[in-house]
Amino acid sequence: MRFQVPPSIVQKLKEQFLVEWTYNSNAIEGNTLTLQETDLVLNRGLTIGNKSLKEHFEALNHKECIELIEKFVEKKEECLYFRRCAYIGRSIERSLVIYLNSLTPADQIKEHQGYISLKEATRYCDYSLEYLSLLARTGKLPAVKFERNWMTTREAIDTYLKKVDRKQKT
Repeated sequence: MRFQVPPSIVQKLKEQFLVEWTYNSNAIEGNTLTLQETDLVLNRGLTIGNKSLKEHFEALNHKECIELIEKFVEKKEECLYFRRCAYIGRSIERSLVIYLNSLTPADQIKEHQGYISLKEATRYCDYSLEYLSLLARTGKLPAVKFERNWMTTREAIDTYLKKVDRKQKT
């Protein structure tokens, strides 16, 4: 079952994720801004006492990078950066599945939240496992890697097949 998320909620989630991604990414690199301080720098333009200018610019540059990637995705421009939103997008999607699994009670977890193995995906198309693996590795078929196994969705297979069919008809 699909449902429409109101634009105001999407915007709020986008803002919250932006702060979280920026904070976590910069913290890994040794930035000492707290989550709350990162929010103040990004959303209010404040500078934080006893923090270096470098740390402030790291946060602002990270935000700018995310916004640039979003623009490329919105315009669907084919460029080096876009070939990289697909890799980043798959990574974010995989992280989200892991996060959702951690929030779901153990007795209710579907192993990979709607994902199917590429071997199972061969049942829904005329492609071999090796060819589906190539499509996944090159980003032509939306897929994520769980441990050593590529996983996709039935919807991704259907969408890819329709896209190929349209190209063959033109």
